[in-house]
Amino acid sequence: MLLQTPPLLELHNLKTYAHCPYQLYLEKNLENKPLKDITTLKWKIINSARQKLEEEQRSQLQTLPHNPNLEEIQKALLAPAADALYHAFAEHKTLLPKDKKLLQKLWREAQTALKHETLLKAAKLKTASEYTGKHVSTLYKIVEPHAITKNYVIKNHHLGVVGEIDRIEKINGEYVPVKVKNGRPPVTGVWEGDQLQAATLAMLLEEKLQTKLSLALVEYTQIQEKRPVIITDELRKKVVRAIENIREILADSYVPPKYSPEYRCFNCKYKNVCHPDA
Repeated sequence: MLLQTPPLLELHNLKTYAHCPYQLYLEKNLENKPLKDITTLKWKIINSARQKLEEEQRSQLQTLPHNPNLEEIQKALLAPAADALYHAFAEHKTLLPKDKKLLQKLWREAQTALKHETLLKAAKLKTASEYTGKHVSTLYKIVEPHAITKNYVIKNHHLGVVGEIDRIEKINGEYVPVKVKNGRPPVTGVWEGDQLQAATLAMLLEEKLQTKLSLALVEYTQIQEKRPVIITDELRKKVVRAIENIREILADSYVPPKYSPEYRCFNCKYKNVCHPDA
């Protein structure tokens, strides 16, 4: 009789585990999957629009004079935004809500998020141009570096994980996986769940390339900032322990304890299950 290979874990399992192991247990045992709500769809659309924007914004910046003001940079970067957003909506048309008001709300929120990111990008370009004296088009790679590849799905049966690398960059001759995050960043560093995800992607890429990596990046789009995750041996062990614990939870071999009511419980969809009287 052949032994059945356990299913590959997904990156969101690591994120949920870092936030609350008991939530992972409830998702499995209440037969709930991670929410596929309008917010999830919004960020899917924004991620698609970003890729289209990167292609167009480079050429738009080349039309600017040597020392453009901030408004000119903003205008150039925003010019292709509507078209990029339209294409992103078309790409996800089968997932779009039928309700017209909800669809309009989705467009407005996606448009606002893209505009916010673009204005931050324009301010960074202006500052870099003033500091270096270089044309903004040559500095674009600083705020939007050219990726070797994007949305690269990678899996490893030995580690037991499948994930998608949002972008792979090459820095000082080394390949660096980048995990893009749309949520609120911590004051410094990265969230623990983001650290686990970024480190896991680095470990998956290591296996694929057969070379040791020392760095991964987490990009927080709300502040247009990439933060490093140093891939140490201790962090690798932490990832392996997390994967082992997740497998035990999903196999019902271990029931993690509940947290006492705290900040992470406030917006949890399971708060009435864990703490009905809180």
